[in-house]
Amino acid sequence: MTDKRKPIPPDLGVSLGDADAFFRHLDSTDEWNCWVLDTDAPYCLNYSVTECYNYYLPLDELGNSAKTMQWIMHVVEKTWATDAILAGLVRAIGDIFGHWYCGSDHCLTPEQISKRARACIARCQRSGDVHKLNKGQ
Repeated sequence: MTDKRKPIPPDLGVSLGDADAFFRHLDSTDEWNCWVLDTDAPYCLNYSVTECYNYYLPLDELGNSAKTMQWIMHVVEKTWATDAILAGLVRAIGDIFGHWYCGSDHCLTPEQISKRARACIARCQRSGDVHKLNKGQ
């Protein structure tokens, strides 16, 4: 992995310790940009907006591509939803449901959604991408 660090100009008032914590956070993220998949049913994609506020997107409400687009557009309206956060959400949905899902008129049943969520959890565990998973509370 290449080092993403760039020198911090001394006039910004940021300590080296702060910069290290920031880059550790960047290094712990990936293409999902901090979205995580809950490992317990009901399955949700979860984004930690602040230390005290998490945004949950229930997978059982993503039964078809039209509903999924409605949810994406709902997230677009959030003040915290940057382009990177939206891209992470789209990638997470693609990893869970697969690319065939986009533009398809096919509707997934709750059982099919759960099966795809469990399969994604298993892939993440096998590949070491456990940072994409949120163990149940």
